[in-house]
Amino acid sequence: MLYLADSATQHYLAAIEHLNQCHDQATAEVRSEQDKAVKQMEVAYKAREKEQELKLKNQNIMFLQRQTQAQKKN
Repeated sequence: MLYLADSATQHYLAAIEHLNQCHDQATAEVRSEQDKAVKQMEVAYKAREKEQELKLKNQNIMFLQRQTQAQKKN
C-alpha cells in the first residue's frame, strides 16, 4: 500500500511503480492458487482413472474365471 503514501505526498511516479508491484504480486498469488488447484484436480483425476482401471481389470478377472469354470463344466 506504499502507492497510497506516495500518492498522498505527490510522488506519483513512485506511486505508479508501487501500484504495479502490488498488482504483480496479487497476480502471482492468484496464479499460484490456480496452479495449486489445477494440480489437485489432476491428482484427483488420475486417482479416479486408476480406480476405474482397477475396477475394469477386476471385472475382466471375474469374467475370465467364470469363463474358465464354464469350460471346465463342459
